[in-house]
Amino acid sequence: MKNLFCLLITLISSVAIGEEKNTTLAILCSDFKGFSNTLTDGKVKREKDAYSNQEVLLVMDLTNGTGTSTWSGRNTDTKVNVLAGGIILQVKDHLIVNYFEAATEVFRVFSVFLDRKTNQLTTTMSESQLRNYSNQPQSRGFMSVCTSLL
Repeated sequence: MKNLFCLLITLISSVAIGEEKNTTLAILCSDFKGFSNTLTDGKVKREKDAYSNQEVLLVMDLTNGTGTSTWSGRNTDTKVNVLAGGIILQVKDHLIVNYFEAATEVFRVFSVFLDRKTNQLTTTMSESQLRNYSNQPQSRGFMSVCTSLL
């Protein structure tokens, strides 16, 4: 947790005084839980959804707005996707770091919430895609408590 606190101080000072530092955030998230909304027969259907036994390693360069998401676990062989965006918001006692991922069949947005008081890391992930086999529009939203790897 000390490393996370040091990273936050470095990030805050870099944002505040505009230094050109290469500040990287690496976090591991697992067991995302959430909901899926799917259009079926002209109606929106909502159901529980999750990425159980799935890990996502997010490595984000906070200076140039790039990064990677590395997926491994039950739902996929290990794969690496490119992240872009890197929009950082400072809201109350939190930093919210936002990246997007445009994979072949799905568009994802990751938002990492860094609580500066408790050092808690929480990530939300939203997905927009066509559902497998039915090609119906689907949006999904998930949340996970994460661990800093720095």
